[in-house]
Amino acid sequence: MDRKKIINNYKRSAVYNTYNNRDHPFCFITTKIDITNIVKYCKKYKNYYATIGWTIMMATNDIFEMRVKYEGGQFYEYNIMHPEFMLPFKNDVAGCLGCEMKYDYNEFIQEFNKQKRNFEETQKNIYCKDKGAIWISCEPWMEISSIIPPFDKTIDFQRFIWDKIKKEKGRYYVNLLIMFHHGYLDGQQVGQFLDKFKYYEGKFKNLI
Repeated sequence: MDRKKIINNYKRSAVYNTYNNRDHPFCFITTKIDITNIVKYCKKYKNYYATIGWTIMMATNDIFEMRVKYEGGQFYEYNIMHPEFMLPFKNDVAGCLGCEMKYDYNEFIQEFNKQKRNFEETQKNIYCKDKGAIWISCEPWMEISSIIPPFDKTIDFQRFIWDKIKKEKGRYYVNLLIMFHHGYLDGQQVGQFLDKFKYYEGKFKNLI
């Protein structure tokens, strides 16, 4: 099955051109999200990084606008986006761990751990094979109110970064940075993403 298909008469093409012609077409939103169910699940089963990443990717793949890319003069819809996690090498230099997305959570954790072992053994970056990838990272050492990561205008997929987990009144939260190209997304789609994240995060409640 093809990874992507051409979108004819993309409805946001004029909006995309308007923003993409600017020097800085990206938006950065940092918002507080509840991950209580994930934390309680991971206290027992571990895999915090991969689990939050899987939940983000499930929400991402449910949003059409988050799977659209402009490449070579055409707009394409990817059938599924894959994550690329940031992990440190042994020398503490940041590396990239690409991982095939799986809709089944347990299959994804197995895939993530397999690629992580490969990353650690080879000390080499593992990239996704095409441009249908979402960049994911975390800053567990600090609490962030905002952050602007390095970016390349030609790489216009979303990026996600969250900070240290905080407990407040018995619940657990992180601040999640969402970086996106304004040509594809407005606040409406970001709101839809957050609703989807809440839905998938809630599924861990039944697994605790």
